[in-house]
Amino acid sequence: MVAAADAGAGASHRRIRTELRERMRRQGATGRQIAEAMMAEFRVSPLLAYRWAAVRRDLPDLQQPPAGGGGGLQPSRRAGYPS
Repeated sequence: MVAAADAGAGASHRRIRTELRERMRRQGATGRQIAEAMMAEFRVSPLLAYRWAAVRRDLPDLQQPPAGGGGGLQPSRRAGYPS
């Protein structure tokens, strides 16, 4: 029961952080200004506040393999691989 309540609170805090970050970005705030606002609002360390402020949704997911497989890399002949 407690875990379910904690999960809900985490999702709520995440949503609040996202809304704060997006609202400040629309107003032209820098990453540093956003981080300082998060430090004041959530009472977290500067490192954590900067991590939260720097989240970018427009970047590709780095866990996905690149399109086209290995990126066109071929083994070197000097490494002893047949061509």
